[in-house]
Order: sequence, then C-alpha cells, then structure tokens
Amino acid sequence: MDHRATLGAAGEVAARRHLQRRGWEILAANLRGGAEIDLIAHRDGVLIGCEVKSARRSRGPYPVVSPRQRYRLMRAVEAFARRHPELARRRVRLDLILVRPGLLGWRVRQMPGVLEDAAAGSNSWSDG
Repeated sequence: MDHRATLGAAGEVAARRHLQRRGWEILAANLRGGAEIDLIAHRDGVLIGCEVKSARRSRGPYPVVSPRQRYRLMRAVEAFARRHPELARRRVRLDLILVRPGLLGWRVRQMPGVLEDAAAGSNSWSDG
C-alpha cells in the first residue's frame, strides 16, 4: 500500500471514530459503484454520505472535491437509501470530513452539508 493510500485509510478510521463518538451509526464504508462513498451513517432521521479528505501534513492543503464528484456522491447516497427501505424517510445530507495529523493524533473537522450545493448543480461551496 502506498503512502497516500495508508494516509487515506488512517484518515477514514479517524473520521469513523469521530462520527461514532457523536452518536452516528455507521452503515457502510468504502462503497464502490457510480461513485466511491467513504462513509454512510445515520442519526435522528438524517442519512449522511461523507467524503473524507486527509491532508498529508499538519499544514498542507486538502485535496479538492469536484462538483462532478459531489453530484455523483449525492446520487450514490440516494441509491443506497433506495436499496434500504428502512431509510426511505430520512433526510439525505452530504458532509465533508477533513482530517490531518496532529501532535496528539488526528484532527478532525466535520462540515455538515457543505457538499450539497455542488451536488444540486452549483459550482460553488464555502468552507462552512
């Protein structure tokens, strides 16, 4: 496994733990299909699809999530929900989770709904 893949896998584990500590139940991880979905979780009537991005250094840039990737992510989360009737009435949200190595472990920042504008067709998004 190369360094990027190792970093990405460790970042996804940190993101999963972050969500679980906040009461999210992880339903799926690393799903492949029309788009890769890093994490799918639910809590309180909300179903989230999460894109996890890991920075290589404590002050390095995060990889970009393109509008096309966001659109495909939304479609993939909606398809997942259709395959699971018990999730049919849940609101779908796309979150970005940024992780980076820190002095005392991983620093994790969850940005709820930040990917939704581009998934709906807009080309702009803010840092939350």
